[in-house]
Amino acid sequence: MSLPAVRVLSLLEVCAALAADEPIACLVSIGDPGEPPPPRWERVAHRLRLEMVDAEHEIAGRVPTADDIRRLIGFAETIGKVGGPTVLHCRAAISRSTAATFIVFAVLLGPGREREAVEALYAIKPYALPNRLMVRLADELLGREGRLMEALLGRGSSG
Repeated sequence: MSLPAVRVLSLLEVCAALAADEPIACLVSIGDPGEPPPPRWERVAHRLRLEMVDAEHEIAGRVPTADDIRRLIGFAETIGKVGGPTVLHCRAAISRSTAATFIVFAVLLGPGREREAVEALYAIKPYALPNRLMVRLADELLGREGRLMEALLGRGSSG
């Protein structure tokens, strides 16, 4: 399967893209708990909103959960079916949205192509620092037996 055209944007960038009516077929919007989605996000037909803090330990607040990642995995399948321009965003486009992008790529490419998924992420976002908790959860839920984390750690990550 080929990957759709994907952009990883900050909150400011996605607000500008939505205000300019840029073509977006699928949108993954990641914000802090209680934070509203970006204005005009409802104009995108296929959208997913996740709320979590950008942290990897529960002491920091509402961290990513297995349910969040299950929802993202299910939406990745929608992205694959719909095709078209896809946007994933969080506040800074560094950690949560890059982890989500890596997970979406891993789902779309399938097992055994984890390194290709991480390389595709870094090709569009060279300074990505994917949230490791999100990746660990996806690794478990997808039954990748550590291969997602291995691919990520082979490239370097924060956390």
